[in-house]
Amino acid sequence: MHALKQRVILSTFISLLSLSAHATSDLDITIINHFNKPLNFFLHINPDILPNLSEHFSLPVNGEINTKIIDQEHRAYVRVKDDNANDLAYWSIGIENNKSKINGYISKGIAYSWNTQKIVFCTPEAYKQKNTCFN
Repeated sequence: MHALKQRVILSTFISLLSLSAHATSDLDITIINHFNKPLNFFLHINPDILPNLSEHFSLPVNGEINTKIIDQEHRAYVRVKDDNANDLAYWSIGIENNKSKINGYISKGIAYSWNTQKIVFCTPEAYKQKNTCFN
């Protein structure tokens, strides 16, 4: 009986550790381009927070990419430009309360919507039709 009790305690302890690790584990975010042109992304502050992305990457129309978010204390700041190097949007991402947190700062000639799992870019016209960039 004593060995069984130890196994139950050990099993409970491992389960608690697993839950604790999950609470501070990496989060995922998907970036989706529903804009009418390819988009270029530049991670210029704290790019290491998004380890699956290079400091510069492009998404074709209807392209998407997924990354983990690994830092609880800092934010990554991202510029979005078109093929003519025009600044279109500026946003940041980090973790708050064990969920991803996106802040949109500026946009010019582009619209974007987000939640805790996705950020979607679209044309201003598409946004006006649905009041969102989500499909």
